[in-house]
Amino acid sequence: MPFDEWEVFVNNEVAKKFQLKAKYLKTTVVEIAKDKYHENKNATSNLEEKVQEEKTEYEDRLSNYSGNIRESAYKILKEGDAFEFILDTWNLRHVGDTNLGENCLCAVASTYIINTRGLHVKPSGESGKGKSDAIETCLNCYQTINI
Repeated sequence: MPFDEWEVFVNNEVAKKFQLKAKYLKTTVVEIAKDKYHENKNATSNLEEKVQEEKTEYEDRLSNYSGNIRESAYKILKEGDAFEFILDTWNLRHVGDTNLGENCLCAVASTYIINTRGLHVKPSGESGKGKSDAIETCLNCYQTINI
């Protein structure tokens, strides 16, 4: 419950139910507000540390690639279509099944969305038609980024 709603609840409902005096309520609300302030301050501090750690990890991962590769990647991200680039790369390794490739790429992308549990790709069709190869090829496109 947000603090402002909680404060109204305490000052009205709790005070009435337990017949508390206003001075005691005010003291309680002030003390809890202080605690909330310190919790939020600590949470913000922890979040800043986590962001810095992730930034360092990201920079470390990028340093594994040559300048040419990083430059090409930035160009694709700024001027091109990253999804199309990855799909085209996938198509170089697996011919056909473009719809399955798109689904696999979207499933990978969905793992980076906070409010989802991801997408489940369930290819179907006759045996020997390339379903397993299509999935393996998609995974090989991403194997270096540790999905």
